[in-house]
Amino acid sequence: MGLCRSCSMASNGRTEPQPTWERFRRPLTIAAKLKAFNERGQVVLQSENGAIDPLTGINEIRAALWTDGKIENLGTFGGNNSLANQINSRGEIVGAAMNTVSDPFSIYYFLFLGSSNGTQTRAYLWENGHKKDLGHWAPAMTP
Repeated sequence: MGLCRSCSMASNGRTEPQPTWERFRRPLTIAAKLKAFNERGQVVLQSENGAIDPLTGINEIRAALWTDGKIENLGTFGGNNSLANQINSRGEIVGAAMNTVSDPFSIYYFLFLGSSNGTQTRAYLWENGHKKDLGHWAPAMTP
């Protein structure tokens, strides 16, 4: 009988696999935070997506829209995070999303997380299923 690090002897004398964490792994619990809702029952939220932001080592966050029991990821401009702030009665959403342009004074990374490793924070307007870039959202100290 060979050695088996994850096996045990059963009462019938046979070697049986032991349960391992890998066998019982369940989907990660994802944290979400409700940000705003409108009279049409639409809700905007920020949710972890299960990925780690390589710039900070913490969970990535995505802006999302919940409508009629379905969640839609509002995405980014190529960066690792996005935020939703408000939604109006027409379903228009305003928020911020990161792109891939390096920005040591990124309002999200620098001011909120204390990291100078970030990318640009861009304001957006989401309407009719499309995100419109409203420009660089930067503190006054950005050169």
